[in-house]
Amino acid sequence: MFPRCFMRCCILFATVTGDLHMNDADYIEQAYSESIKQVFKVFFHALANAGSDTQKEEVAERAFKVGVVLARKVRDKALEILP
Repeated sequence: MFPRCFMRCCILFATVTGDLHMNDADYIEQAYSESIKQVFKVFFHALANAGSDTQKEEVAERAFKVGVVLARKVRDKALEILP
């Protein structure tokens, strides 16, 4: 089903955070949160590197919006298909 290393990581995370009773929805929400953090970091760096180039800023803004919408869609779909 899942690779052993994935399961070990989940157990380690639960042990470190003190939450051994997380359910699938909790993991999905956590993954969503991490995805949003990554999208934000990319957006931050893209804006920082854009300087005064408004075209680069617009591209960064569109990419950020697409990333957030996609993360939401995946989260919602994953929660929807859970038994």
